[in-house]
Amino acid sequence: MFHLPVLIVDDEPQMRSLMRAVLSKAGFQVLEAANGERALSTVQVHNGAISMMVSDYFMPGMNGGTLAGHVKEQFPTIPILLVSSDANACDCLSGDAFLAKPFVPSVLIDAVRRLLPQESLQCA
Repeated sequence: MFHLPVLIVDDEPQMRSLMRAVLSKAGFQVLEAANGERALSTVQVHNGAISMMVSDYFMPGMNGGTLAGHVKEQFPTIPILLVSSDANACDCLSGDAFLAKPFVPSVLIDAVRRLLPQESLQCA
């Protein structure tokens, strides 16, 4: 298990469930949020004590780009991986990296590991 949880944000329950299963199996603790507002609240409740955030870009209400901006304002060291089925979205993303949907589990795990600070990768 890794020290701090990864926050997954996606309005599609099946996608959240898939990402949770993949990352949990890889040894990560996982938190989930169904939208940008809940994700921002989760980050604030945890006072930024999450290892990173993986967020869909296109969601109703607060989209992933706006969410990333708010998180970075308050907690600039939290890495953010934005995902989208629209590869053109990467032109306007405010996250640290972009991953196109659909992706295979190993690609998600690799993307998360690349963004995490090395101390986060130390097993507890």
